[in-house]
Amino acid sequence: MRSWTPWLIGSAAWLFAAGAAYSNVRHPRRDGKVDLWTTVSGVIAVSTTSALFGPYVLVPAWRRWARCSFTSRPTARGGSPSSCSTASPSRPAALQWLGVLPTSYVFERGVLSIQPVMLSFPAVPTHVFLLVSNVALVITGCAMMARFRNTLTAAEERLHVQAWQLRQMVPEEARPASAPPPPRAGCASLNPRGRRDAHSAR
Repeated sequence: MRSWTPWLIGSAAWLFAAGAAYSNVRHPRRDGKVDLWTTVSGVIAVSTTSALFGPYVLVPAWRRWARCSFTSRPTARGGSPSSCSTASPSRPAALQWLGVLPTSYVFERGVLSIQPVMLSFPAVPTHVFLLVSNVALVITGCAMMARFRNTLTAAEERLHVQAWQLRQMVPEEARPASAPPPPRAGCASLNPRGRRDAHSAR
């Protein structure tokens, strides 16, 4: 450990983000949208990760993971939480360019060097940390999206079963009217009388 201050700030940010996410799960909004505190605290926590290896290592992976979490929920005004998570690496990078934060990267003779800010970089522990953290991010992201996909598939199956059961209750002569419309073939469509719509065929 080279500097305890970034570690304390990052730990506090991640603890606050975890508490906000837990509170959002325990007391979700009625509209299902992501709580503002959860969004802001998550973006700040991801940004503090730049103290490890700079804003371009691990931070983009965390940003993608956070964006997948946000986009799987309803958002206000067309995905503002997603936009915030997308800009996560830009904030610490801009602060480093302005000299507010110590720079994490040095370019010299075509070589990019990552400067130790919060941690030292001994060879073996650094390799192990980077390997484990990147594998964990991949596994976590895949597991989260697989769970979301399974939940969505189960909901679609329930809707199909309910629609089929309701159609069985409709008189036989009225069933064609209650059947779902056939899928469109290409850009052409059929009107209710079965004739091709000339405008859509164009």
